[in-house]
Formats: sequence, structure tokens, C-alpha cells
Amino acid sequence: MPKTPEYQAARVALDELDRQLRSLPAGAAVEPYNRKLAELLKLPCFRLSIENSRDLEDKSALSLRTFWEDGGEEWLRSYLSLRDPQPSVVLPPDLRPALASDGEHGEVPPAFLCPAADERCGQETAGWVLRAEEALAALSHSPRAPFPPPAPLSPKAQAQRCWSQARSKPAGGRYVAWRTCLEEARPEVPALPLGAFRAPRSGWWFIRGRRGHYRFCDEVRAYDLASGAAYVASSCSGLVLGNDGSVVHDKTDAGRRVNVRMGRVPVDNLREAALMAILAKEVRSVQVRAESYPLPAGLVPRWPEDTGIGMGSSGSFWGSSAQTILSWALYEGDQVRAEGQLTWPDSAHAGEQHAVDLLRVAEAGLQDGCPRAALPEAPAVPGRPGVSRLDARAATLVEVQEELMNQLRRAARGACVDARESP
Repeated sequence: MPKTPEYQAARVALDELDRQLRSLPAGAAVEPYNRKLAELLKLPCFRLSIENSRDLEDKSALSLRTFWEDGGEEWLRSYLSLRDPQPSVVLPPDLRPALASDGEHGEVPPAFLCPAADERCGQETAGWVLRAEEALAALSHSPRAPFPPPAPLSPKAQAQRCWSQARSKPAGGRYVAWRTCLEEARPEVPALPLGAFRAPRSGWWFIRGRRGHYRFCDEVRAYDLASGAAYVASSCSGLVLGNDGSVVHDKTDAGRRVNVRMGRVPVDNLREAALMAILAKEVRSVQVRAESYPLPAGLVPRWPEDTGIGMGSSGSFWGSSAQTILSWALYEGDQVRAEGQLTWPDSAHAGEQHAVDLLRVAEAGLQDGCPRAALPEAPAVPGRPGVSRLDARAATLVEVQEELMNQLRRAARGACVDARESP
């Protein structure tokens, strides 16, 4: 009750932690605040917080502060309002990982990350991150999927749906059933990790693989991230089908035509696409903000201490033989700075899809002409491009890729180079 000593102590402790976490510097030591949060949760007024099974101990001050500002504080304060005339139950956001060059960095090379405490670093890519957040959220219900997931219900509608399922349970288990139903349907979206990122401003980005299905081109592409210089070698054909619908590989390969293009692409678009290809593996589906659900009338919140709860996920995966795998590597001299793969042209993984969309935008701006940088000795790109085994023979793909690399080298040796400084 609001007038009890326990309530007053809980409110004072929550207000104090709120003040501290909202001003927590990104590079601060997080352990003391993890302990303070754990101590707060032990107070009698927050006992019901055991219904949340997600780990709340973090390794990053930025992660903890973001969790708090995006709804962690709202979640805990809701336990002080359960006696209100129209109470709500709040599902807290996830603790999102934070990457930094001087801390956790996942699979991202530290050279593309900023130090945790450097507030000036990453300003150049801040707009790219904003664009990524909006694009990834939209991709959570992408119409590109063969069977797009249904649009999420409003919190009120979701609370009613879960109550219609839970009310048939014995009285003592209705709240657990209702709360579990909410958890299983919580709103998740694909999201980048927290942190600030450096733009890849130098090096050569090599991309190889097949693009297209019934009409296709096996390609090797090389882009200079400093100038936008572009070199593209393509071997194009169309699938020849037999009477049974299977691909006739010999006739398909006999129709190949090789073409080489040189010129430049918009360098800012290129750098944004390269950065998102580097970050694609780190995209995860998370609940980014707290969600509040009205408590059904007559439902009493109670949670047995020995009861666990499963965490749902709204993610889905799909694929088709029309998808191919592009292998890429970013070189600085003869050293690989980063490497990976992208699914073309559509991917069930939102991080990959956004990187592919940005790559398509950059490549749409290709202008033929003299490149502004000479192609270095083209290396062997790590990884192996992927094509459905129904559409191509693996041995043939290897041969085609080797020939395209040779075509690129020969063309580059005779290419003109525009020596003007890049914009």
C-alpha cells in the first residue's frame, strides 16, 4: 500500500537508482549498478519481478542505461501501481548488447567500432544507424517473405486474447498463464547492437557470386572504399530447362557471355553498405521498448517462486532456390579486415537484407568511365559463393569464378585511371 514503510522505502530506492542510471556515462564501470539493481529487486514491493526471467546483469553501462531509459524504470515502477484502480503489467525491454573498440565487440573487427566513452566518434555514421533502425523495424513484417507474419495486436487486444486463454485455468494459475501468454507474444524487432561505429573509409571490397535465377550473372566485383572506383566482371546466361523441368547445365553454360565494366559508384553509399555488411551478423530480434498491458478485472498478480517462464520469439526463417550466397571480403593491402556472406536478393535475416538493399542502392549509381584508383592484384576472396545445386554444378562455379578473376586482372592492367582526388 502507498502509505506503508515498505512502499516508501521502495519508492525512495527506485527514485535514487533512476537518477543514477539516467546520468550513467557510457564508459563507466557497470558492476556497481548491477549490484544496486539486484538489491532493489529484493525489496518486498518488487518481489513480483521474479516473473521476468530475462538476465538483467549487464556488461556495459550503455546497455544498462538504454534498458532503463527505454522502459526498465517504467517496468519496476509498475509494481508500485498494482493497487491503482486500473493497473497495468509492463514487460521490460531486452538488455541489448553494446559494442566498443575497447570492450565487447562480437564478430565486428574493433577498427570499425568507437571507444565506449568517446562521444565524438561515430558522428559520420549516426544517420546510417538511424536509417538502419527504421529499415530493420520495417523488415520485421516484411512482405518479401513467402508467408509474412501477421501484424501485431495492440496491447489492449493482446491482453484480451491472453485473458480469453487464461481464464479457463484454475484460479491459482490464471495470472501465470496470462503473463506467460504475453511473454510469448511480446513485440520484437530486428535491431543493431548499441554503440557507435566508424565508417570504412579505405580498402578494397571484393564481392563474388551469382545474382539472378532464370536469368543470371556470376560475378566478381571490386570497389575501392576510398574513391568509389569500381571493377565488375560478369558471366551471364539463362537456365536452360529440359522436358522434366531440370536444368540442362551444358546448354546453360554454353550460353554464357562475359562482360567487364569499370567506373565508379557513389562512395558514401558504398561505405554505408560495407559497414552494414560488417554489422549484419550482429543484428538480433529484441524487444526494444517496454510494453504496458491492462490487467484484466479480477485477476490478482501472483507468481510462485518455483515457476519459470519461456521467452517467445517472433523470428521466422525461409528460403528458396532463387536465393544465392554472395561471398565478400574487405582488404587493406593483402590483409583481410573483414569478411562474410550475404543472401541475394532477399534474406530471412533482416541484417543481411538491409545490407543487400544498401548494396543495391550503391551499385545502381555505377557510372562507366575511368576508375579513380588502380585495381590491386586481385586476391582470392575467402568463402564460397552459394547457388542451388539444382541450378549449377559446384565444379563449374569454381571454374567460372577463377576465369572472372582473370578477366578482371587483365582488364584492370589496361584500364585508364582518373587521378583526380575523390570528392
